[in-house]
Amino acid sequence: MISSFVWGQIAIVMITAIACLLIHKNLKRVLLPDQRDYVRDLTLIGSIALLAIAMGSRSAQVVVAFAVLALVVGIARKYYPHRLWSLAYILIGMAFCAFGPRISFMSLPRGEYYYFSPWASVMVTTIWMTLFPLLLQELDQTPGLMGHLLAVVWLLMSIVTFVLPQHTPDAVWLSAAGLAFTAVFWSRHGHPFRRLGEPLAGMWGVLIAGTSILGVSKGVTFTVLLFLPLGLFALPILETSLYVASRAFAVDLTRFPSLYRRFISMGIDHPKAIRLVALVCMCLGGAVASSELPLGWASRPLTMAFLGAGIAVVLGSTRKLLPKSDMRWPVLWGIRVDNVSLTYVLSKVCGWIESGDLARYVVTPDALAAYRSRTDANYRRIVRAADMVLPDGVGLIWGLRCLGYRVQERIAGVEFMDQLCRVAAAQGWPVYLLGGKPGVAEEAACKLSARYPGLVVAGVHDGYFNEAQDVLICEEIRNSGARLLFVGMGSPKQEIWIDRNLKGLNGIVSVGVGGSFDVLSGRLKRAPILWQRMGLEWLYRTVQEPWRIKRVSRLPIFAILVIMTCLGIDRWREEP
Repeated sequence: MISSFVWGQIAIVMITAIACLLIHKNLKRVLLPDQRDYVRDLTLIGSIALLAIAMGSRSAQVVVAFAVLALVVGIARKYYPHRLWSLAYILIGMAFCAFGPRISFMSLPRGEYYYFSPWASVMVTTIWMTLFPLLLQELDQTPGLMGHLLAVVWLLMSIVTFVLPQHTPDAVWLSAAGLAFTAVFWSRHGHPFRRLGEPLAGMWGVLIAGTSILGVSKGVTFTVLLFLPLGLFALPILETSLYVASRAFAVDLTRFPSLYRRFISMGIDHPKAIRLVALVCMCLGGAVASSELPLGWASRPLTMAFLGAGIAVVLGSTRKLLPKSDMRWPVLWGIRVDNVSLTYVLSKVCGWIESGDLARYVVTPDALAAYRSRTDANYRRIVRAADMVLPDGVGLIWGLRCLGYRVQERIAGVEFMDQLCRVAAAQGWPVYLLGGKPGVAEEAACKLSARYPGLVVAGVHDGYFNEAQDVLICEEIRNSGARLLFVGMGSPKQEIWIDRNLKGLNGIVSVGVGGSFDVLSGRLKRAPILWQRMGLEWLYRTVQEPWRIKRVSRLPIFAILVIMTCLGIDRWREEP
């Protein structure tokens, strides 16, 4: 619970920030832009220093003092460039260990703690205090980015220090001051085409690192307050590390994906690109915080909400800018999908059957079938050679829509088979059912005949046979007079079987329908309409068949790969 003393500190911070805002407004009238920047930076530094002297503990005063020292090193580095100045931040980190708080422990699962030895504590604290000023100076190379990330990190740290039950007054008021002064001097920090400069970047880096340690020193869980800024900057840290490695080892930098560079290459302008990077980092930081804060049952939903928001922001901003092929045939990983309605497909199949000259086949892939196409060249060839490829799974449609394609409708295999049987009954076309467990095809045929009087079932056969029996089964299908063949063996087995025996099915239209026989026979229930509209038919099916859990567990991988494809960082290339 936040005490009245802490509320009083926050009030003083707000009053100071308002005073700085009034000074800033008056400076506009009398000073030139360069002069204003100089005076604003002095006002910012002086205000934080005065606040630390007036109401901070000795630990907070040490943090602010070393932040000012980092500012001085940044000024020297700016006007007297030399690589050795970077070593000064290591010295600042070592000196901070002597006069300020240290990282002395880290939390473990089940509420346990691991305490560092004195030397290990000094080493960890030194690395931590050195990392952030150097990182922020590197990130400041992109104009405007550092100011946006500062706003995000101080906002999240203010929320975390406010919510945590531990009493951390210095961490609370320093976080509030960081947020307030970033907002007051936003024209200096948030300008999309200006950099903060090495002095300010170094100062803010020490303040962020020191504030997080202040919270930990009072008993706050290590992974919450200390790793929050690290989690927030996880993406920039990765990109900066790759950049440094590329310079050190003469590696081609263009091989490494940069979120900012990717946004720019996709046609997003610079101001919007840095805002998007800041939003993504905020979602990552929010996920880190909510997963570790003592929020009870709300912790996991909040984590998922932050991650979902980050994905939604990225996809919503990029999918309209992706290069498209013909919207009539959306493509995902080499699979071309026919973007048509169910009515169109039925009329197309009618035309094929009426002509009766060639063997045709229709494929109904789902998300996992698209995922298979990435690694299975033979399956990809079979699907690509199909006369019609219909989007069956909700996941596949989601993936295509993430890439900016407007898919007309989902055509589920079971619904497609049902409607084809309705048309076949009216036209007098015999149908043949191949696949399923023994007895399932017969039951499905009986149910369909009862539903559509006049439907001619030319024959049925279960799916338990070996390749040596293919010739006999194809001969049986031809002799039955069937014009429609429904193959329900599951993907990719059914597609492979159709492709292998296509020459023996001349004049017949074959359709892969997966597990539709089980549903039509009544052995499995199809999901209610509400579940279908919510895109949860796969979950309803998994509840009835728990063995599908292993198969469904690959869906998150599919989703991640779709997002990577959307961002243009998926390195998959079709083999020639």
